[in-house]
Amino acid sequence: MTLDTRTEQEAEPGTAAEPAATAAGSPPSGDAARTRRQRLRAGLPWLVLVVAVVVAALGGRSWWLAEHDDGLHRAAERDAVLVAARTHVATLTTMDSRDVAGGLEAWGAATTGMLHDQMTDVDDGSRGMLGELGTTSVGRVVDAAVLELDGATATVLVSVEVTVTENDDAGAEPTVKRNRFAADLREVDGAWLLENLQQVAVTL
Repeated sequence: MTLDTRTEQEAEPGTAAEPAATAAGSPPSGDAARTRRQRLRAGLPWLVLVVAVVVAALGGRSWWLAEHDDGLHRAAERDAVLVAARTHVATLTTMDSRDVAGGLEAWGAATTGMLHDQMTDVDDGSRGMLGELGTTSVGRVVDAAVLELDGATATVLVSVEVTVTENDDAGAEPTVKRNRFAADLREVDGAWLLENLQQVAVTL
C-alpha cells in the first residue's frame, strides 16, 4: 500500500487561489459604501452652484434681449422708411408723356393726404400739357437719409438724378438733372407713403 504523504501546501495548484478570487469579487464593506456616499454629498454644493450660474446667465441674456428689442424695432422702422422714401420719390420724378394716365396712377399710389389729392385730381388741361412734353423722365435716388422718425411720421432727405430723354429723337443726348428733396412720409395701414415733397437747394 502506498501512502499519500503530500502536505496541504503541496495540494494541487489552483486550490489555494480560490478564496482570494472570491474576496476580490465580494461587494464593498459597509465602511467603503459610507465613504462613497459622503464624497457624493460633499460634491452636491458645487453642482448646485454650477446650476445657479447657468440659470443666472440665461436670465441675464433674456433681460439683455428684452432691453434691445426696442432698438432693433426702431432700426427696422428706419430701414422701412428709407426704402419707402427712395421708392416713392423715384416714382414721383418719373413720367412718360406717352402714358400720362399710368404715371398719374403711380403717383397716386405713392402718396397720401393733400399730396395724394393733388396727384389724383389733375385736370384735363394739365394732363394735356404733360402729354405734349414729348419726353420721358426717369428718377433715380442716389442718396437718402432719415432726418426724423416720430411714431407714424418721418422726414427723409433725398438726392435724385432725373434723366430726361426725347421720345421722338432716339439719337438725342439725354439730359440729367440733379435735385434734392425733403420728403415727409406718413405710415398708413402699415405702409409708408409720401405726404409732402419739397425741393431744397443743391450745393454744388
